[in-house]
Order: sequence, then C-alpha cells, then structure tokens
Amino acid sequence: MRPRGDERGGSGGGTGGPDGFSRSLLAEDPVVAALLDEFLDGLPARMAAVSAALAAGALDRVQTLAHATKGATASYGFPGLARLAARLEEAARAGDLPAAQAAAADLASGCAAARAAR
Repeated sequence: MRPRGDERGGSGGGTGGPDGFSRSLLAEDPVVAALLDEFLDGLPARMAAVSAALAAGALDRVQTLAHATKGATASYGFPGLARLAARLEEAARAGDLPAAQAAAADLASGCAAARAAR
C-alpha cells in the first residue's frame, strides 16, 4: 500500500522534494545534519522492532514504538514520516492488526525512501 497524497505532503508529486517525507526539512541545519545520518541508519532497526511486535501480535508494543518513531521523525524534520507513524500508532491503539500492518508497511517504505534520498 502506498501512502496517500496527503501523507506525502505537497501536491502528490511523489516522495521527493521538500515534503518532509524523503528528505529532512532540517537537512541544511548544521546541527541536525551532523546527526541525520546516524538517525537514518537507525530506521531499519526501528522498523524491525515494529515488525517483530506485529508478528507477535503485541499491539501495545507497536503503539509505543510508533509513538517514539513519530516523535523522532518529526524532530528530525520528516513530518511525512511522522504522519505515517501516527497512523500506525492510531491503528495499534484501536487494536486493528490489519490496519497496523498496512500502516507499518507504508512507514517502512517511507523510511526506505528517506534513507535512499540522503
């Protein structure tokens, strides 16, 4: 499942550009730029933890991980990823495993796009 246009930001023109989805809005900030690679390198581990929690049916853990990911991605200038993480958090809170799985897949795709765009 691909993110909806409103989750990518902008006018639905893909994941590139200053939409906070694939490139940090703070990439030009020297303080953030120095930390950005380390943050991006940690995204696969975050998503692996989400996948493991989903496989175990531990939606409370998924909710916690999604909440932390939402805050981290927003802090590092990725509002599009933060919206995807919020969607995952909401699905987990609602106990909706299929929706959480779909949201996690979208978030994983978004994280991969962010890592590829650096």
